[in-house]
Amino acid sequence: MDKIYGWAGNVLHVDLTEKKVVLKPTSDYEPEKYIGGMGLASKIFWDMGCPKVKAFDAHNPLIISVGPLTGLPGPFNRSIICSISPHSHPDELFTYSSIGGKFSSEMKYAGYDSIVVTGKSKNPVIISISDGDVQIKDAGNLWGLDIFETQRVLTDEDSKATILTIGPAGENKSRIAIVANESGSTAGQGGFGAVMGSKNLKAISIKGTKSVRIADPEKFKSILSYLNKKGDWDKGGFQIAGRTPVCGKQTEQDFKKKYIKKFGGPYGCPLQCMAFYDVPGIGKQNAMCASFWYCWFSKDTEATWEALHLAQKLGINHYELQALTLLVVDTLKEGIMTPSDWNEIGLVDLPATIGGTGYVEEMEGSTNTDMAFVKKLIKTIADGSSIFSDGVPRAMEKILKERKDSERLKERFEIMFPAWGQSRHFYGWLGLCVATALDTRDVGSSTEDFIAFCRQEDHDIPLETLGKHFNVPYGLSAYAFAPGSEIEPVYEGIEDQVEWVQRHMCLKNSLLMCNFSAQPNYFFHPPEMDVRILETKLYSSVTGVEMDSESLWKTGERILNLRRAIMVKREGRTRKEDTFLDSFFDRTFDDVQYGHYGDINYSTYIDRKKFEAVKDRYYKLSGWDVETGRPNRDKLEELDMKDVADELEKEGKLP
Repeated sequence: MDKIYGWAGNVLHVDLTEKKVVLKPTSDYEPEKYIGGMGLASKIFWDMGCPKVKAFDAHNPLIISVGPLTGLPGPFNRSIICSISPHSHPDELFTYSSIGGKFSSEMKYAGYDSIVVTGKSKNPVIISISDGDVQIKDAGNLWGLDIFETQRVLTDEDSKATILTIGPAGENKSRIAIVANESGSTAGQGGFGAVMGSKNLKAISIKGTKSVRIADPEKFKSILSYLNKKGDWDKGGFQIAGRTPVCGKQTEQDFKKKYIKKFGGPYGCPLQCMAFYDVPGIGKQNAMCASFWYCWFSKDTEATWEALHLAQKLGINHYELQALTLLVVDTLKEGIMTPSDWNEIGLVDLPATIGGTGYVEEMEGSTNTDMAFVKKLIKTIADGSSIFSDGVPRAMEKILKERKDSERLKERFEIMFPAWGQSRHFYGWLGLCVATALDTRDVGSSTEDFIAFCRQEDHDIPLETLGKHFNVPYGLSAYAFAPGSEIEPVYEGIEDQVEWVQRHMCLKNSLLMCNFSAQPNYFFHPPEMDVRILETKLYSSVTGVEMDSESLWKTGERILNLRRAIMVKREGRTRKEDTFLDSFFDRTFDDVQYGHYGDINYSTYIDRKKFEAVKDRYYKLSGWDVETGRPNRDKLEELDMKDVADELEKEGKLP
């Protein structure tokens, strides 16, 4: 890499224990093979030896990486954060999360493709970066401040800086603590806010004055011109629906008509799939559909906004809060738990909206305890006094040990949280279900491709046209409908869909392109253009690395195999772990997270025997050993990964 285009060219290593800063060239990590973002972060972790330490160990690296497209106009301004996750359960696994906002582009403008933070400071600090000037500064005055207050203080000191920070939840090492930038961009899954808190790292402040060098500016501009002409930049994922809650009822109308101020989105993105809201007396911020987690349970607009806004300020994962509340509602509805049972655990005064007794609806003079409930729930999780500060699965471990006759509660919990300590996310879609089992976290927020191939309602391209073009299964038969449903689920061929989406996920998260903006039904003008051709053209025009779409697709496969090799080396991963908790299989359950879509009954039934057969076919398709689920040497060498194969063989972990 004599001339660097696209990449900034530097990886910044910061050791908080030694207060030491080291700069390494990005070329040390073979970006031509692993690109950036997820691929670069995985390569850095691999070269560090895949440390077998705990999430809160000082030697756990926090790796923040951008891609060659980051900093350019388009839906490219995102970062991937990788680390050993305190959120993962029962084991702490190396995993990832992504974040938007302006931090990613500013990191690139400062001259860095990745920032690697190791060690632990004795006292609270921030890392302050201004181009090549990197300082570790005292942050005692910031410790205890919420996410918004921290950014106000630091941007008052330097208005050109952008801030990546944690709130009190991260400081108190809540395992569901987020990392945030601006008012609505977060790395939610993974609990990486707690990793920062364990290092006494309150924030990273960054600003840059450099630009992104493009190998062929005219070619890049012609691609953007083509997309504008075709109208592709105007129909990004959830561009309209994503701006507001999608729970219906008066709550949705209130946000659409009363409280929305303007549309917004990550820096430089034309899709603007978020919106800025201001609810008087509570606060203002950017938000999108999934953030409005409490609107599914309450008619109270202000309580819904308080639930969203307070959790964001204190730094707690919205999706975990929604899943916890769903579990409470489910167990109350089924008669497994009573309000007093949950009160004893610490969820006091449950409102009637979720099955409690704390609110007498529509009565003059009554007190709406929705607001009181969400405030107490969020504040106690953030300050560490709640049993749920460590996440629902670890809390349930303790609860189940103390309760008699806990089998029904255990079953409902395992159906709601079937793998990796995270709640289920549309796992009735068979491809998404299998892909999650093969990963180290819920992959739903990175794999909208699955739904694009299966739900006609989400776009106007016939599913048959889309599926045949990319040679993957398509249609509603890819959903695991329960026995007796009108639609019979088809497991055969799901492995092709999984393998396609996994490669694409690795590419999107390495280039980087926003998941919502780069689905297979976008940029679909065959034979001249589809999403794979677009990503190849963008990559080549920016970096100067000429390749066809098949070669870039092979790069996605290489990144996928490196991620699998990390699982094998660090965690001893085998096909035995590529699964879900027992209660998830061979039983019918309602997909409460998907039942609001149309008139179809999305009752779900995952057949374990057929699920295992999909895995058999997937391993064969991927060049992995069917018995162990580990990559074969032939596959790794085919992908120019002989060094990886040699390392796994040395560890006795090659099939």
